[in-house]
Amino acid sequence: MAHLTKTVVEAAAAPQVGQTFIRDDEIKGFGLRVIAAGGKSFVFEGRIKGRMRRITIGRYPDVTVALARQKALEIRASTGRGEDPAEARILQKHEPSFGVLAERYLHDYAISHKKPRSVADDKYYFAHYIPSGWRTRRLSDITRTDIEQLHSRVARDHGKYPANHAVRLMRHMFNLGRDWKMLRNDNPAARIKLFKEQRR
Repeated sequence: MAHLTKTVVEAAAAPQVGQTFIRDDEIKGFGLRVIAAGGKSFVFEGRIKGRMRRITIGRYPDVTVALARQKALEIRASTGRGEDPAEARILQKHEPSFGVLAERYLHDYAISHKKPRSVADDKYYFAHYIPSGWRTRRLSDITRTDIEQLHSRVARDHGKYPANHAVRLMRHMFNLGRDWKMLRNDNPAARIKLFKEQRR
């Protein structure tokens, strides 16, 4: 064992054949793997759901020692909660995009639950107020900051009423996304403070 530092990692010699491991003396399960070709990568080894697993954190020097230590602590914490980081990565890889949720919202909810005028309004908002670049972004990549910026931009360019409606639309859509098991994170539009509206 050794305390993995930049000096230790750079000094680690490659084995003549196969691979060798240097375990960190502070973070249990964290280590450095060195292969015969000279490549070095950080790994985490631990028992996940009853099975011993080895997870590759990243290659050195693409991933620094400090970042690798941080990731190792995150992985250890998640495995302690009974989570499987590998499964989480698979779920993230196959996570639906914002565009997929928007289409399902329109076809599976709006058309059957809202009046035609309201459906037309929703389509107008998607076409004119919601950034087109969001369509290809994963749902978990849409953040509270994104929604707040959308709120401010629509208010600046079109007024407070459309801005508030845009946030309400996003909030409702993301709530449905959670009900449909499409959204893994919290609703990014939840608890966004709306502009005060005067009665028309």
